[in-house]
Amino acid sequence: MNESDVRERLATVQDPDLGDDIVSLGLVNDIDIEAEANVVRISLALGAPFSPHESAIAGDVRDALAD
Repeated sequence: MNESDVRERLATVQDPDLGDDIVSLGLVNDIDIEAEANVVRISLALGAPFSPHESAIAGDVRDALAD
């Protein structure tokens, strides 16, 4: 999986507070891929600190990146 693949999958994750996907909203700050370890780390800029939907978005990100 490369960065383009990750962004494509993340584009399916919606921010319910802002009403669009996290890629289009510019909420994806950084993507770090360790292919050998099968690990992807994502840095997100969510709309508000302690966003009530933060856990749901994190779960959706995990689901989108699962094989």
